[in-house]
Amino acid sequence: MSHPPTVLADCVVVMIKHPQSGRVKTRLAATLGEEHAVALYRCFVQDLLRTVDAVDAHTLLSIDPWTMRADFAAWLGNDRWFQPQVGADLGGRMDDAFSQAFEAGHDRVVLIGSDLPDLPGDLLVKALRGLGRHEVVLGPAQDGGFYLLGWSRRAFRPGLFAAVPWSTPTVFADCREALLRSGLEPHILPSWFDVDLAADLRQLVQRDLLPRDAATRVFLKSSRFPSRSQKLAWLYQEASRLAARLFSRTD
Repeated sequence: MSHPPTVLADCVVVMIKHPQSGRVKTRLAATLGEEHAVALYRCFVQDLLRTVDAVDAHTLLSIDPWTMRADFAAWLGNDRWFQPQVGADLGGRMDDAFSQAFEAGHDRVVLIGSDLPDLPGDLLVKALRGLGRHEVVLGPAQDGGFYLLGWSRRAFRPGLFAAVPWSTPTVFADCREALLRSGLEPHILPSWFDVDLAADLRQLVQRDLLPRDAATRVFLKSSRFPSRSQKLAWLYQEASRLAARLFSRTD
C-alpha cells in the first residue's frame, strides 16, 4: 500500500469484509436470508463511509480479503486508500491496522467496524479530539463489545488485548481492564449500537437517524426487501411495521 501524499494527523480506519454470502452479517442472514443480509451490509458500509468522509481526517479502508481489492475499488471508489487486514484474530488484525496507519504518518487513529450505518459523526470527532488529551479511547457498544477503539501514536501498545476472548458480552469490560492494568486510563465515549441481529435492525429503524437518501433506508423501503414471507415473519411484524410508519413521514 502506498501512503497518501498529504498526511493528516488524524485518521479513521474502517474494517470491511468483502460482501459475499457466508462472510458478512451471518446472524442477520438467519432471519433475512443470505441475499438480503449481503445487500444490507453493502448499504451499511456505504452509509458509514458517508459519515466518515465528512470528518476532517484521513480515511483508510482495512479490507479482507486483499485479493478482492479491485472489487472493493469498483464498489467504494478508486480514489480510496486501502490496506490489507493481517492477523490471526480480531486483535491481531486491529493491531496491524493501527501499525499501518501510524507507519503512514498519522498521530491519532480511531478504528471502527462496518456495521454502524447510523453512527453519528460527532462521536468520531469526539474520539479524535479525545486522543489529543488521552492516550486511548474506547466506545462501548450496547451488546457489551465496543464500536470504536482509538490510539495515539505515543501510547500504542500492540498485543495488549492478546488475552481478550473476542465475540463475548464482556469484550468492552475485558479491554478496559487490560488497559487499566497496563497503566492506561481510557477515555470512554457515549455508547452506540452495531447491527448484528434482527432485533438490532428493528432498533435501527426505531432510532430513525438515517438521512432520507441513505442506502440502508432506501433498501428497507424498496420492493427488494420483502415484507411478507415465512422467513421474515418476525421481522415483518416488528421492523417492517415500524419502517412503514416512520419512513412515511419523509414521503
